[in-house]
Amino acid sequence: MKTKIKFLMHTIIILSLLFTTANALSETLYWKGEIFYTDGTTKKGYIEIPVRVKVSKLRYKKSKGSKKVNISTENIKKINYISNTGKKYTFEQLYTRYNFKKEKLSKNKAFLMVFKKGKNVTFYFVSSNYIINNKTGTIVVESQFIQGVGLPTFSYYIRKKGQTFADLLGQTSPAKTMFGLNRMLQIRAAVFLNEDPELVKRIENGEFKHKDIPKIIDIYIKKVG
Repeated sequence: MKTKIKFLMHTIIILSLLFTTANALSETLYWKGEIFYTDGTTKKGYIEIPVRVKVSKLRYKKSKGSKKVNISTENIKKINYISNTGKKYTFEQLYTRYNFKKEKLSKNKAFLMVFKKGKNVTFYFVSSNYIINNKTGTIVVESQFIQGVGLPTFSYYIRKKGQTFADLLGQTSPAKTMFGLNRMLQIRAAVFLNEDPELVKRIENGEFKHKDIPKIIDIYIKKVG
């Protein structure tokens, strides 16, 4: 029993150290970008990438050599970034809904990273943290969990044109012991991807599983736009 507890504590400490290191790296990293506020105003400069999906403040510099200041995220609608290698990323701050059978939304807004965007729909790829690789100019989505207590999960959200919040479409996980994700996808696809009945049927028949969500998104956008 003592060995198991010791192992668990070591795991928690390691994960905590990894998260702290990643967090510290991200907090000192600024990419060129533009902030769009809910009142229609904008602000250009060098902006800290949100490390977590929910942050109340971000650091901002008007130019590379400017003094950094903290800005509130309360009225931010979205942020467009251009990485040091020219890659483009967009984060939209939205309320989310887990249970589509109810009207209840999340208590707080979250920064959702845009995964794919069509004329009538936007998909987001989300997890616990956003980790920045400054060498490649890319953002990696990381799942934070405690071994033996939880499992790593990555979520895909959908927001259709005119909608002010994002709905959970499905989740995926590399863990072989994470059950129910395929059934979750089948249920939600029937609700949110109903404009493409053929695609929904292929999902329900098991042709596409939770690990195929990126492919499902591509097919849906190509068909529906």
